[in-house]
Amino acid sequence: VQPALALEQIVPACQLVCDPVTMKWVVKNTGTGTATNVVVTAQLPEGWTTADGQRTLSFNAGTLEACEQREFEACVTAANTGTFTTNAVASADCNLRAVATGSTELVKPD
Repeated sequence: VQPALALEQIVPACQLVCDPVTMKWVVKNTGTGTATNVVVTAQLPEGWTTADGQRTLSFNAGTLEACEQREFEACVTAANTGTFTTNAVASADCNLRAVATGSTELVKPD
């Protein structure tokens, strides 16, 4: 009986820089045991912030039984155009870890 984590990060491939960026994370226990103290942390790129000015997001998923998953969503704003990569990590007791990345191109309106 062994828990295992999988993490998916869903971000738009391309959007206008003036629009909020909606980001989503799905953490799942793909193993056969219980994963405890599961936390998802995402580091936003330079110039990206939450409504309260944070660049690091942290979500407490708690305990995940085998095949159970939790989803988290955040809306952030970006200051500049360009292509940006966001890195996220899911971690839990027993040194469980999963990593996900996602890239978004922000463009100016026509």
